[in-house]
Amino acid sequence: VACGGAEAHTLALVGGLVFSWGDGEYGKLGHGNRDCCHSPKLIESLASIEVVKILTGSEMSAVLTSTGSVYTWGRGGNHRLGHGSELHVDRPKQIESLSTKNIVDLHVGSMHSLAQTNDGRLFTWGRNDHRQLSDTLYDLSYSAPTNITNLDGKMVTGIACGPSQSFAWTSLDGFNMPAHVPFCVDVCTQSFEHLDMLLEQVCGDMEEKSDWPLSLERECLAVASLNLLRLQLFAATVHNLPAETLNLQPGSELLSSIKQHVINLASKPDVLQSIQCAAQACLQTGWSLLLPTAEERARALSGLLPTTEADVVHVTPGRRFMTDLLVTSLMVDGGFEAALSGAIRREILEQDTDKFQPDVSSDSEKSEPRTPEGAAAKEPPTKSETKKMNDDVRTGGDGKPSPRERRHGEKMQREGDKVGPGLSDRRKPEIPLLQLIQQLLRNASSATLSRLQGVPLDAAADDAPVNSVPSKSVSLELLLKFQRLLVAKIIAYHRKDGIHHDPSRLGQDALGCGSLLRKYISLLCSHVEDVLPLATSLASHSNRHFAVVAKIIEADLCGILLPEMVLSLLLVETNYPAVCQASGCVILLTNILQQLNQFNKLAPGVSKDDSEDLAWPGVIGGANFIVPPPKASEDVALIRR
Repeated sequence: VACGGAEAHTLALVGGLVFSWGDGEYGKLGHGNRDCCHSPKLIESLASIEVVKILTGSEMSAVLTSTGSVYTWGRGGNHRLGHGSELHVDRPKQIESLSTKNIVDLHVGSMHSLAQTNDGRLFTWGRNDHRQLSDTLYDLSYSAPTNITNLDGKMVTGIACGPSQSFAWTSLDGFNMPAHVPFCVDVCTQSFEHLDMLLEQVCGDMEEKSDWPLSLERECLAVASLNLLRLQLFAATVHNLPAETLNLQPGSELLSSIKQHVINLASKPDVLQSIQCAAQACLQTGWSLLLPTAEERARALSGLLPTTEADVVHVTPGRRFMTDLLVTSLMVDGGFEAALSGAIRREILEQDTDKFQPDVSSDSEKSEPRTPEGAAAKEPPTKSETKKMNDDVRTGGDGKPSPRERRHGEKMQREGDKVGPGLSDRRKPEIPLLQLIQQLLRNASSATLSRLQGVPLDAAADDAPVNSVPSKSVSLELLLKFQRLLVAKIIAYHRKDGIHHDPSRLGQDALGCGSLLRKYISLLCSHVEDVLPLATSLASHSNRHFAVVAKIIEADLCGILLPEMVLSLLLVETNYPAVCQASGCVILLTNILQQLNQFNKLAPGVSKDDSEDLAWPGVIGGANFIVPPPKASEDVALIRR
C-alpha cells in the first residue's frame, strides 16, 4: 500500500494488479478521469502488466514493473512525471527515456524521483530547488531522467527519497582503496614493519608511564603513524589480502608488536585524547586483522573486564572502548555461535567422563527416592551448593582445573615448545565461554551494587534522583544473545529429535544444552542473590527510594535477563519438558523466590493489587473496593447506526 498523504489518494498492489481510490484531481488515480473514487478500483491500463512496486508523491503516482519499466501519472508540475513536459496525465504512462534501461528500484519524493539501474547507475528527475537531484545539477527542475554523473564508477546498491532529499549508498567495491598510493598506502610486510618501528620510537615510552611530557612534534608523529597504519589495515581488508602474505598471521611477532602498541594507546589512561582517538579508530578499522580469532578476543576481553567494585566505578573511557569493541566483535562473523557450540561440546565431554567414574556412593544414597521418569528427585540447592556450582564452572570441581583441562593445557604447552615461541600463543587453550559469561555477570553485579550504594539514605525523599538510569551496555547485549541462543538451541534439538516428555531418550546435544543452561541459571541466580538484599534494604526507606531502586533494578540483569529467562523456561517446560527434568534447571529459581517476594512487597499499593488479582471474577476482591456509581443516562455514549 502507498498513501499519498495530504493529497488524499491511495494505491494498493495485489498480486501484480494495482488498485487506487481517493481524490482524483489531476488524474492521479489513473482511471482516465479526475473523478473521486470511494472504494478501491482496478487501474485497467495496468491490468496486463505485472507491477512489483507502487509509489505516491505530491499529486502523482508511479509504478515499477517486473520488466524494469517505469510508469507515472498525475500532476505534471515541476516535471515530476519525467515525460518531458508539465502536462497532467490521467492514465499510467511509461517514461520513454528509461525504456532502454533495466530499472531495478524506484523511489519518489514530494516532487522528484530516483531510479536505479541494474548496472548501478542512478537517474533522477523533477524538482531541484533544494539540490535534491544532485549538487552538480543547477536547474530548478529536470523534465526527463538525468544521469547523476558524480556517481559514475560507483556501484549504487540502494536508494531512498525524503520530501526534498535523496539518498544513495554503494557497495564497498565502489570505494576500493588502491593497494599502492604514493606516500600513503603500500600494503606489504615492509610497510607494517616500518610503522611498527615508528610506533616503537614515538610511543614506546608513552606506554610505560602516565605523566610523560609530550611535545607537539611527537604527538603529530604518533597520530600520523596511527592514521597511516589504519590506511594499510583498511586497504588490506578491502583487497582481502591473506594475513600470511603480510606477516600478520596469528602468533607472528610483527602482529603481536603492532597489536600491543595500538591496544595500549587505545585503552590506557592518561594518553592524549588525539592519540587515543587515532588508536581507537585504527582498532575499529583493523580489528579483524589485529584480533583475528574469537578465542583471542575473548582472552583479551577477559583481561580487560573489571575484577573489583573499584575497577567498575573508575573504569577509564579507553578501557570501556576496548571492552565494547571486543564484545561487539565477538557477536559478528558467527564467532559467538561457534563458541556456544564449543561450550555445549565441552558439557557433553564432561558428562561422558562422569559416566565412567566409579560409583562410590553409599547404600543409603543409592536408595534415594526416584521420580516417575526414573531420574533422581532433585532438591533446591543451598547457597553453599550454588556457590560450589559456580566455582565448578571454571574448575574441575575440586578447586583446581579438571584433569582433562590439565592434560589439554599440557599438550598445548608441549606443542608450543616444539614449534617455538612465535606460534605458541595461538595454540593456547581457549577461554571457556561460560567463564567469560561468569566474568560479565560479576562485572554487572559490581556495577549495580555501586549504583545502589550511591543512593542517598539520609536525604529528603524528594531529593532522590529517580531518572539516573544507565543505558543498556554491549556486555548486557552479549549476555542477552547468549541466553537467547542457548534456549533456541534447546528447542531446535528437541524438534530435531522429536522428544518431548522422556528424559531418558534425550540426545547428547540436548543433554549438553541442559547442563549448560543449569550452570548459567545458577550464575544468574547468584547475581540476583548479590543485588536484591541491598536493593530491598534501600527500597524499604520510603516510596521515593523504592522508585529510585526500581529504576536501577529495571536496567539491571534482574530486570532484563531474568524475566526473559523465566518466560523461556516456561516455554521449554510446557512444550519440551524433558530437558528441564533431566537438568533440574527450573528448581534453581526457588532460591530467589523469597528475595523477589520481599522486594515486590515494598511496591506502593501492592496489597490492593494483590487483593484484586486474587479476587474471583465478578466478585469484589477486598473490603476497600469501591463500586463506581452508575452513570447518568446523559453520560452514557449512544451508539448510532
